[in-house]
Amino acid sequence: MSQTVQNTMKTLLLVFVSFIELQTTHSTASSANSFKMSIETSDFKSLVLNNNNVFVDKSLLIEEFMQLKRSRYVPLIMRPPGWGKSTNLDMLKRFFEIEVDSEGNCLPKNKTINDKLFLGGEIDIGSNVSKKLDPLKISYLPSLSTYLGTIPVILLKLENVTGKCYRDIERRIKSRVTDAFRSHPYLINYTNNLNTTLEGRHMRNYFTGDFNTTELKRSIFTLSALLHSYFRKREVIILIDDYDAPLTNAFFKFGGNQKEYDKVVDLLNSMFKMALENNTFVHKALVTGTIRIDADPTQTANSSRPNLNTFTFHGQQLSTYFGFTRSEVQDLLDRISSDIDLELINSWYGGYDIDKKIYLNERLVTRCLSHNGSIGYYDESAITSSPLTDRIFAADKMQSKIHSLILGEKLDFEGIFHTSQTCWPSLNELAVLLHYGYLNKTRSFDAPKVAIPNKQMQHVYEMKVLKWVCNKFGINETEFHNFAELMTNGAVQKFGTTWRKYLSNDKAAKLLEGDKKQPKTMYDAITIALQAALWSTHERFNFSRNDRFILIPKLGRSKAAIIYMYKVAETEDELMMISTAESGHEEISRWQNDTTLNTYAHIQDFYKISLAFCGAHCVTTASLSHPPEYNFWDAHLYQPPNCSRVLGNINDTFDPDYKKMEKKQ
Repeated sequence: MSQTVQNTMKTLLLVFVSFIELQTTHSTASSANSFKMSIETSDFKSLVLNNNNVFVDKSLLIEEFMQLKRSRYVPLIMRPPGWGKSTNLDMLKRFFEIEVDSEGNCLPKNKTINDKLFLGGEIDIGSNVSKKLDPLKISYLPSLSTYLGTIPVILLKLENVTGKCYRDIERRIKSRVTDAFRSHPYLINYTNNLNTTLEGRHMRNYFTGDFNTTELKRSIFTLSALLHSYFRKREVIILIDDYDAPLTNAFFKFGGNQKEYDKVVDLLNSMFKMALENNTFVHKALVTGTIRIDADPTQTANSSRPNLNTFTFHGQQLSTYFGFTRSEVQDLLDRISSDIDLELINSWYGGYDIDKKIYLNERLVTRCLSHNGSIGYYDESAITSSPLTDRIFAADKMQSKIHSLILGEKLDFEGIFHTSQTCWPSLNELAVLLHYGYLNKTRSFDAPKVAIPNKQMQHVYEMKVLKWVCNKFGINETEFHNFAELMTNGAVQKFGTTWRKYLSNDKAAKLLEGDKKQPKTMYDAITIALQAALWSTHERFNFSRNDRFILIPKLGRSKAAIIYMYKVAETEDELMMISTAESGHEEISRWQNDTTLNTYAHIQDFYKISLAFCGAHCVTTASLSHPPEYNFWDAHLYQPPNCSRVLGNINDTFDPDYKKMEKKQ
């Protein structure tokens, strides 16, 4: 082989090796800066293993839990959905539970997993792949290591337990109890060896789901007794998640049937009281929920209720362990090398003032980061609603308060933060919204006030108003979105015709025939709903009022801004309503010179819509105005052929003809 060929081959080999090294370096750098996150899961193990340690360490809750004094009162932690209640309970379970194989034999140290989740170390994640975990904060408290993996644990999950009648609720609770028993499969063989055959047979029924109501009431107590016996007299920890879910669902599904509802209350009270109070097999217990529910909150002592020591949403104790603090979110952003501004995230998902610190919603922040830091509106499924909150948002009497909150007002609310008023049904509507995270308490020198905490919740409120309007109009949300787009597309005549149809719907007409406040509530709601329907395509300004707004289309969508307002006419007289609509139109023309609007270079047209309402009657005027070098063509000044004003439930106007616009000479 010639020297030239050899040199050429060496050069190619060096280039190839350099290329491989470059790719390897690039791959390593990419993996160092990349991250993945498991969302929509409350499994602590999955969060630790799959998030490349990009999660917030709340393990010191274990210390707080162990320091809670043992008494006849069981701690109840109340937090909104999405604030980490289920994850924290699963963390407690992982820390304390005794790891066994399917036969119930304790696993040797080299086979256990839970200890490594907290203390750190190499862990096998499958497919012959291992992962090194860093120690969590709790590992630096050696006094607690004696409890790691040494206590039997019962975890009962009651989220989404719903039903149309008592039997439905009971059947679903039975299913959750059976799941709790089946998480200890080794106890099946143990029950076979019990001294009393009859007792063993009854015990085994819990693993098949074949047990009666009386046995259901004793179920968690029975499981604690079994675990206590199996693990040689070791006391048990009981964890109950979302204890209030069956009761809130039962109340709104069949609460009108007092007998059926009382049976649900009695069932759960009996279960909890037997399992949690004076149970000699239990070392400690912890219950979570969103609100505290009592069958009869007027009774100061009720022997049928379990004794719960409530830790409220805005209470100081344990607040650090639920939700994310600003410093925790900033730490997350630093670890994933994100350039997202903390203030931006806080404006969307934070704003909760608890114990002089600002907290953010865990679930929403996690979803944001899992979408590569995308800030914006997410599916409403991220905000877990309940029958309680759905009923409140749908109530006619709440609409004026909801509209005030949307405008950024702070509402007075006395007594919301006292423990004596943390029980539903004694809570009022604003208190329920506060406990579910739809409101935040704000500091005030006068009296406690509540307000919408962030932009995400602002949009949720607006979408709830849109649903309320759809209900009154007798349409679905898609139909309303199509209706709103008529306005943006310049189809004013069809827009007006559709108004007539919607306002004549029975529910809307009934509201509009009420006192003066009710029609105003309806008109404000429609204005809010129109903005909510167009949020994805337009930026908006509403001047802190619910009777007007300006919509600026996002770049590339359109070149025409929409300026909208409505006024209420004193009478249904035709001339009065026309005059009222025209006065609104003149007011809109003055807004057009607003310097804020002139900063949007892509806006070439201003599409002005003014409406006059009186009851179910409406007059609409519209115009399209070009920049100064063009003439204005106003509907109320010029009527094209084939278009006339017809007073009735609605007044059709016209579709602007862009071709008729003429430049100034």
